[in-house]
Amino acid sequence: MDKSFTLELPEADGSIKEVTTKNSFLLIGANGSGKTRLGTWIEMESTQKDKVHRISAQKSLAMPDNTTPTSIEKAQNNLLYGYADTPEGQGMVYKPNSKWSSKPAITLLNDYQKLMVYLFSDHTEEGAKYLAASKLTSDKVSTPTTKLDLVK
Repeated sequence: MDKSFTLELPEADGSIKEVTTKNSFLLIGANGSGKTRLGTWIEMESTQKDKVHRISAQKSLAMPDNTTPTSIEKAQNNLLYGYADTPEGQGMVYKPNSKWSSKPAITLLNDYQKLMVYLFSDHTEEGAKYLAASKLTSDKVSTPTTKLDLVK
């Protein structure tokens, strides 16, 4: 089932333009064209800020050689807010300071390690649920499609 989402973007005249997509939203442009500033605004101030996660694409990114799964809640909090043990409901409070060091437009990040921990943690958790469900019945249990499967 394909789900689409609509992102509201500001126009120069102050009006709002809606962009609808079924995929990720990627900004491409020349140096200094405002990509980071727009991404920062979308993540920190737009009406959809609680639904948006901006992965920094600055030169500090590197794919990890390995990763170890953790609890899905801790992995998600660390990816989204920069702090694994975020008190329930307080993630948005931690995000500007923990994730972006109070500088959301210029802080260099390496989100790939956190992203991979999150994806492998989800994959491990879904695999454990599948195994448990399989042990309870002799019927075929549907194999789950994990977030890692979707990324692949």
